[in-house]
Amino acid sequence: MSFKVIDGGGPGKEERQLQQARELAENRFFFAIREVTANFLRIARGAGKPADLLLQMESAMDAALAFQKVYDRCPMDIIESALELKTVEQHCSEGVHQGKFGQADIDRWSEDGTFDRMEAEHTILRGALQVVASELLEQGTQKTAGKRELRNGVRQLQRVLVRKEAREAERARRASSKLKARKPRDASFDL
Repeated sequence: MSFKVIDGGGPGKEERQLQQARELAENRFFFAIREVTANFLRIARGAGKPADLLLQMESAMDAALAFQKVYDRCPMDIIESALELKTVEQHCSEGVHQGKFGQADIDRWSEDGTFDRMEAEHTILRGALQVVASELLEQGTQKTAGKRELRNGVRQLQRVLVRKEAREAERARRASSKLKARKPRDASFDL
């Protein structure tokens, strides 16, 4: 009778190790590319760390090569997901999926104008990024388009704020009316 020692490592262990290596490489590249991009943007506005930039770029390249080694492809999709501004829908979908908020929050935000404000801010950010990128490359047409998007976002935000003020004024008027309705009448007697 013979016994075979099972180490529990077989193909399942190798697959788990590969999956862990992939997750590590993906996360490392995701954060490295975000860090270098954030510093680029801060430098463009006059507040970044130019001295760190080359090291950050090197780190991003090292992370990209590690990603390519375990996936056997370039991390183009990671670049897009790491750097793309999330839409309001994406933000909400992720928040619900992660349990950060529920349907009651979404209903309230829809009612109180939070979604409209978030959409306006998103438009402003997109326009501002377009203006910055176009300014760096001296692209007049794209810069004009970015400015138009930026102005549209500002107008959207102004409309949101006006509606919010109107809702708050109406709420205050209703509260005042309820107080007056509940206030007992002055009981004065004629003698």
